[in-house]
Amino acid sequence: MTRPGFAAAVLLAVALGAGCASSKPSSGSAAASGKRDTGTKVLKGIVVEREQEAPGQGSSGFQGTGTYYLVFEVRERGSTAHYRYQVTHQQWFRYPEGSAVRITLRNNFLQDIQPDSGS
Repeated sequence: MTRPGFAAAVLLAVALGAGCASSKPSSGSAAASGKRDTGTKVLKGIVVEREQEAPGQGSSGFQGTGTYYLVFEVRERGSTAHYRYQVTHQQWFRYPEGSAVRITLRNNFLQDIQPDSGS
């Protein structure tokens, strides 16, 4: 690459980096498209139900062990809410009904499940 071509590539990379670091929403961002960023929530709750779809049902196809779901009951702003999320095979076995858990949601998608030690 020639020196002027290299300089142009570096300038383009810097300009793209500065554009990504900008605090203004881009045209494709959630704020610009009208979708609200709900952020991260950590909720304490109880596993009230475990559901399983056999391989071949739903979107799991014929391979694998099937699709697993946990249903959580949480207290949120003075009311009770139920959340149903797809989980891994290991999470499904780790948290039977009645397990106290802390779930982390990012934009209403399940990010993490941890046992709730009661503190």
